[in-house]
Amino acid sequence: MSSNFNSSDPVTTPNTAATDSPQETAPQQKPILALPDKETATPTHELNVSTGSANVKLDHLGPIIVNTDGTISRIANWDILSEFEKRSALRVIGKRNRERREVLAAVGELEKKEE
Repeated sequence: MSSNFNSSDPVTTPNTAATDSPQETAPQQKPILALPDKETATPTHELNVSTGSANVKLDHLGPIIVNTDGTISRIANWDILSEFEKRSALRVIGKRNRERREVLAAVGELEKKEE
């Protein structure tokens, strides 16, 4: 197997002395990012609370999930789930949330009795 490398070829190194001008060593500025225009922006949901109604539906965000420690969260990809997946998730999450709330309520009652 022959190599195309010739040991007599000169090795070139960059000339750093010629590139030390202040303009070339200054960090490059990143471009300022603009907001998307109205036509291409992700659609938003308008929420008008001036009517005095206490009920607000946020169905597009998906169900609230009660975690075992009592914190709450949501399904991050709810908006891309199919209708079948949403119905299945609602059924499972509803049952699990009820069970977790009962456990959390029982633990809370035990803690109150211990005080």
